[in-house]
Amino acid sequence: MKKGIEIAFVVLFFALCLIPGLGMLILPEEENRANQVLTAEPDLLESDGSLNWSYFSEFQDYFADHFAFRQELITMNAEFLDTLFQTSNTDQVVIGKDGWLFYESTIGDYLNIPTMTERSAANAAISLSLMQEYAEKNGARFIFMVAPNKNSLYDEYMPDRYVPLEQDGNWELMEDAMRAEEVDYLDLFALFGAADTVMYHGEDSHWNNMGAAYVQKAIMDAFGLTGTDYSQRDYEVREDFKGDLYEMLFPMGDGMDVNQYYGEFTYVTDAGDTEDMRYEAVNTEKEHGLILYRDSFGNSLVPFMAEEFGYSLALRSVPYNLDEIADHGANYVVIELVERHLDTLAERAAGMEAPEREIEVPENQIRAQVSCEAAKSGDYWMLTGSFDKEQSDIGSRVYAVLGDGENTVVYEATPAGEGGEGSFTLYIPQDTSYTSLSLVVTLDETLVSTETIEIAYQ
Repeated sequence: MKKGIEIAFVVLFFALCLIPGLGMLILPEEENRANQVLTAEPDLLESDGSLNWSYFSEFQDYFADHFAFRQELITMNAEFLDTLFQTSNTDQVVIGKDGWLFYESTIGDYLNIPTMTERSAANAAISLSLMQEYAEKNGARFIFMVAPNKNSLYDEYMPDRYVPLEQDGNWELMEDAMRAEEVDYLDLFALFGAADTVMYHGEDSHWNNMGAAYVQKAIMDAFGLTGTDYSQRDYEVREDFKGDLYEMLFPMGDGMDVNQYYGEFTYVTDAGDTEDMRYEAVNTEKEHGLILYRDSFGNSLVPFMAEEFGYSLALRSVPYNLDEIADHGANYVVIELVERHLDTLAERAAGMEAPEREIEVPENQIRAQVSCEAAKSGDYWMLTGSFDKEQSDIGSRVYAVLGDGENTVVYEATPAGEGGEGSFTLYIPQDTSYTSLSLVVTLDETLVSTETIEIAYQ
């Protein structure tokens, strides 16, 4: 009898172990409800026909993301840990007070642990000032704004174990740098901080529809435009919003957050969803053109902005393609970026032709190693490179002197790139004849030149 029970237990154990794998073969794959990129199914053969020797390790990762009933098991585990220990089962979500959820990647900002330095913040602000100059050159007003992380506004819901340091974080560094470069920006930290109503979702990382309407009004005011004041309009509250953080924690959960709905909009669009990388809208009852460069915070903001302009274009692609401003004759340009991604401004330069500058190129040279590569990007050559950052002042502008043996031209480069704080990027026409490059920067508040190198066109 005892032996029979043991055999039955072993059979049951192995049967349960087989269910996830067999379920993958029989059942249709479940929709990925969590905000997660799942591992793709590996190929047994490489593109050249050779055997993929990493197949089994890659398949292990694939199986871990796709086995049957995965999301049900994740949800059961999350509910168990949340109920008994108020602990998250994923390192991407922090469980706060009163059921509030926070994105783990915002903790560094909350604790005032900057990922930017004074130099990288200055470089980012210069990048923004060049974007602003480009927009204004093409006849458009420009505003930059940072969408605050949720815990930067509603710290009362954060767990007590997180104690911010008494020092400046990325936002404070950026704000000082933007003031120095005279960048037109909208301070959403102050805007939301002065509101007496919570305007972010408790179970999502973004603002709610009321928050989006609040931002829309602030943008219109900043541009000096008259727009709909949704704070004066009635709205309907529905408990129908599935938060991204909730789905990450409970992928099969049925919990819903509340949201506000202000009635039907009158604009029309051919785009399918506000999450689309490119969303165009027309409102025949309004005038002016708007381009909104945005991230996921723009999902709820887009409808409110589209309602106020004759033509609006919301773009989610990075780097920002500023040529769209001239292509569509936009009158107004808004760049929205979430706080936790501020450091990307010093890493990704916007796509726009570099401005020519009239400067007196100094003869005195510094020993700063310079690298430069060129790659085709649309109608431009994109020149990217780096130099010794210690051979320039913090906040130094970077001028690229291009030559062809007889003539030279000076462009101002964007001080951004993947090579770190000494990176630069500039876009120049593809019909260029210039093959050499040197940089001019400030060192000890004096203009100096680097060595001259050949441009590596590819």
